[in-house]
Amino acid sequence: MAWIIKSLPNQRLSCQYHLDLYQSPRFMPAIASLWHLLNFCAPAAFLAVLLVLARWVFARKVVPLLPWYGQLALHFLAGCAALFVALLWQGRDGSVVGYALLVLALATSQWAVLGGWRR
Repeated sequence: MAWIIKSLPNQRLSCQYHLDLYQSPRFMPAIASLWHLLNFCAPAAFLAVLLVLARWVFARKVVPLLPWYGQLALHFLAGCAALFVALLWQGRDGSVVGYALLVLALATSQWAVLGGWRR
């Protein structure tokens, strides 16, 4: 990648940012791939922890079907699956539709863990 300054006769100077595809790496380094994967799963992990903690505060009397670590794992996997489906559907990460799908998936898994169908 480099800045190219062009000057043609009877024209102004023009600056362009040039991406040379032949000099760019073909594959992402492993540490960068891991960092991208962790950042992709971060919203699901944050909301999974938040849901487990919120159950202890707001639904103390309801007996869940899974222990706290099972709830955490279920919510995390459901959230990552929802984000991955949104990534496949939208073609990019971070869309509002993707985060709405994440919230819907986690709400459904929380409803299932707390036995919402029994009430």
